[in-house]
Amino acid sequence: MRMRKSKFPKQLIELGVKLGVKLGVKLGEKLGEKLGEKLGEKLGEKLGEKLGEKLGERRGVRLGELHAKRRTLLDQMRVKFGRLPLAVTRKVSAIENVRRLDTLLRRVLTARTLDGMGLSK
Repeated sequence: MRMRKSKFPKQLIELGVKLGVKLGVKLGEKLGEKLGEKLGEKLGEKLGEKLGEKLGERRGVRLGELHAKRRTLLDQMRVKFGRLPLAVTRKVSAIENVRRLDTLLRRVLTARTLDGMGLSK
């Protein structure tokens, strides 16, 4: 295949190529920036959603565990000691530490009196 001779001077062609390359690079940068921004937003949204779900799930499990242990402790104390003072019920209902509830759940098995639970003061 034989190349045709251009009607345009070589310098003009080179200038056109340089300008075309610069324009192409600038356009590519802008497109890449916009595309990266949109992709980053979508990825960030998905990651945030998944993280939020996991954190919410963990919090729900923890709250459910606290609620169940409080209720069990109060039930066991009522069976063993009878009607509980409101102050004791409020103290147990305010406990936010699972280990503390576990300790009290074990203590209710051996305590002889409500005062022996260490909650009445």
